[in-house]
Amino acid sequence: MAICKTEAIVTKSLKLGETSKIVWLYTKDFGKVKVVAKAARAPKNRFGSSLELFTHSAVVFYKKDRRDLQLLSQSDALRHFRAFEADVAKFAFASAVIELLDSMVMGEEPNPGLFQLVLDALARLEACPRSALRTVFWSFELHAADLLGYRPELWKCARCGKEGELPRFAPLKGGLICRACSAKDSDSFEVSPEARDFLRKLQAAPVSESAFDAAGPRLEAEIDRIVEVFLQYHVDRLPGLKSLRLVRNLK
Repeated sequence: MAICKTEAIVTKSLKLGETSKIVWLYTKDFGKVKVVAKAARAPKNRFGSSLELFTHSAVVFYKKDRRDLQLLSQSDALRHFRAFEADVAKFAFASAVIELLDSMVMGEEPNPGLFQLVLDALARLEACPRSALRTVFWSFELHAADLLGYRPELWKCARCGKEGELPRFAPLKGGLICRACSAKDSDSFEVSPEARDFLRKLQAAPVSESAFDAAGPRLEAEIDRIVEVFLQYHVDRLPGLKSLRLVRNLK
């Protein structure tokens, strides 16, 4: 049995017995980990508020190979995202970040870059005005895809590599394509210059510096379609994500 120390983001929890909890963590050094927090619901418990949803905490747990449920020894909150408790829209987008993360990541494979991306996305969602929530979420989706190895090609033709005018998006090819290549790809669809430029802007800037620009109803619908269709080719569970469906329809 190994003693493991790391940072974690609380993604889910369930009651266990009279006073305990089962807690799902996304950790910096061990990927997804499920722990039992004994007496976490008891008065004056040693974990305090560190196991609340979305909380960024420093944790210590005992890890035993071939065991699905590990034992949490210590947890100290590093940051709470209190704005999500008071704003239903921000809560919905934060939940979508967590649910999309869970669908993208399998098992205990660590990805420190993705861990930091999730923290940056939650912090940006907490800070931004309601009108920019969707913009920050798109930024998270694009950068998460990049870190997991399927960066959408927005700067040159995803089929032939040609730069210049790229008027259509081909999900199967993984990005924008030129007019000549679109004749060979029946699944491609037209993309406006405004949507193309907006997506490029999001891809070029880190989530922590993502613009607080509102896209407007027509452009929102177009970018939602591009990002969702692209991710459907890479995330098997995407159509079943409840929070993702909610934020797509949130006004």
